[in-house]
Amino acid sequence: MCGGAAAGRVTPQIVADVTGRPVACVTEPAVSALIEALSANDEELQVKSAQVVALIATAPGQQAVAEVALNTNNTDTLRKEAFFALAESAKRYGNLLGPEQVTGVVEAAL
Repeated sequence: MCGGAAAGRVTPQIVADVTGRPVACVTEPAVSALIEALSANDEELQVKSAQVVALIATAPGQQAVAEVALNTNNTDTLRKEAFFALAESAKRYGNLLGPEQVTGVVEAAL
C-alpha cells in the first residue's frame, strides 16, 4: 500500500485492523532491490525475496519471480519456492505475466 490516502497513518491502520495483517508502504527502490535479490548467489535470500515480492502488486516483480521459477538452471528447491511465490502473487493480484511467461508456466505444469 502506498501513495494517496495510504501515505498517511490512518488508512493503513484501518486496513491492518480490518484484515488482521500488517500493512507497509513499499517504495520503488525497495521493489527494485528485492527483484535484484532474486539474482543473488544465496538461495535462501532468493527464496525470501520471492516470497516478499509476491506480496507486492507489481508486474515487474511477478515477472521476475516467474523467471526464477522457469529457469531450469536453478535448483529444484528454488524453482519450487518461486512457483509457490508466483501462485501467491497471482492469487492476490491476478496474472501480471506476459504471454511467453504464461506459456512457460503452463508448459511447466504439464
